[in-house]
Amino acid sequence: MRALFASWIIVSGFSLASPAWAQDRLAQAEEAYLEVDFPRARELAQQALSEGGHEPGDVARMYRLMGIAAAADGDEEAARDAFARMIALGSPEDGADLSPRLRQPLLEARGEWAARNGAFEVDGRRLRQSRGVGLQLQDPLGMAARVVAFVRVRGAAAFERVELEAQDELAVPVTGLTAEAAVEYHVEVLDQHGNHLLELGSEIDPESFEGQAAVADVVAPSRPSARGEWRLAPVWLTVPAGLTLVSAALLTWSTVDVLESHDAYLASPTLDGYYAGLDLQTRTNVLIVTTSVLGAASVAWALLLTDWSGGEAADAVAFVVPTLAPGEVGLVSGGRF
Repeated sequence: MRALFASWIIVSGFSLASPAWAQDRLAQAEEAYLEVDFPRARELAQQALSEGGHEPGDVARMYRLMGIAAAADGDEEAARDAFARMIALGSPEDGADLSPRLRQPLLEARGEWAARNGAFEVDGRRLRQSRGVGLQLQDPLGMAARVVAFVRVRGAAAFERVELEAQDELAVPVTGLTAEAAVEYHVEVLDQHGNHLLELGSEIDPESFEGQAAVADVVAPSRPSARGEWRLAPVWLTVPAGLTLVSAALLTWSTVDVLESHDAYLASPTLDGYYAGLDLQTRTNVLIVTTSVLGAASVAWALLLTDWSGGEAADAVAFVVPTLAPGEVGLVSGGRF
């Protein structure tokens, strides 16, 4: 019994001391880096990362040390990968204090990250039908292993912990959530070792979505016009169109009359025939102008009376348009480190 109790004390003490040891290991890694012992700095940083339980800022420091140490060892691929993970965690490190050889992989990683046109982040939205919270994870480097969501109906005493395998789209159920109730939540994104990579909200300051049931508004719209449908009766268009046709017919007759008069004058040139031809030509010119004006007026009148809205003809029937509260669908909250 004493041996069992002693074993429990040892295991408990180890569990409580583990985070502190990891912090000490990170400090040792940074000390080795300052002493220009790059292999040891890399090894200690990897050990600290494997022990887990670190916050995003500390994880970024570990990846920085691993990137610098890998660059010093000539392992540029590993250096770029470590630097890319550091950048994904939001580190503003630009390597200004590094030598060109150590800085080059960092600059390349930052350029590659910028070219991705993405971010390492998690967003939340309310799911209307399943009565829960939807999470969208963007993880270009595949760093996340688990997503832990803490959810509750507003007013509940405690959050409910839901742990899920990391995926692009996640649905988190919320016990007791109704359409009218507000939901509160916060999210932690963890790597395979249990290190915190991303946090959205917190227990003290959680994210939330208001709730409200869908309200059905009955709308009975008037029949929309089909493309090219006349607003006024077609008779209003027949007046200018008819005048245009009459004027065109007179113009045709007058033109033929002018040609015949011209042929007669050429056959027997006289002064009376000459002036008669001029009168006919004047009449024809007047009819040309009149026909042109009436034609233009008809076209303008047709354009003015035509509905060009492009709507399709539809029966005048009532339809239901659901009006949803802002918290139901469409609102998204996001977080990145």
